[in-house]
Amino acid sequence: MIEPVRMPMPSVSRRVVGRYIQFIVLSLASCWVSARAQSFSEVFEIYGSLLMAPERALIGTFPQLQRVAKPVAGPGNTRGRWTQRDVFLGGEAFNTTFYIKNGLLQRIELDSTAPDVQCRSLTPWTSAITALEAWNGNESAKGQFAAGDNIQQSVHWSAGDVDVTAYLSVTADACSTKLTFKKRETKDASEL
Repeated sequence: MIEPVRMPMPSVSRRVVGRYIQFIVLSLASCWVSARAQSFSEVFEIYGSLLMAPERALIGTFPQLQRVAKPVAGPGNTRGRWTQRDVFLGGEAFNTTFYIKNGLLQRIELDSTAPDVQCRSLTPWTSAITALEAWNGNESAKGQFAAGDNIQQSVHWSAGDVDVTAYLSVTADACSTKLTFKKRETKDASEL
């Protein structure tokens, strides 16, 4: 009877060093990915493919994710359980929150980290709209509401089965620019 040749197991110290090197390489790669400016096509491809994926797929995709200590309540009984800091889009930094329901990623929100003065000058809003138009042309739908100093705007794009919406809210107290990704929900007329 012929037995296969067995390779000796690496020593414990070699395995530890190997894992340490792997950890360093992955950490540097994740820092590089989050620090560099990404085109909206790259962001859309990654985020669009993760929608409706299991939560563990999200964790495996972004090693720099941070678990939210107290999950944030989101629309449709979703919970914002994970966050990713400093995702650059069109030259602007956004913090991303990933909303989970029934173990699946349901919604992704990017909130601009721009200072209030920059937000009020509409810099992140203009940058986001420019990136979205470069990615998918003109918007599908647009809405605006203005009353005094308060401005609410939204612009919507659809690509495949993913909806992307940009929101701007300017009030006397606060200013925010937000992008959302979610799977398109189509309903039969009998469900309405």
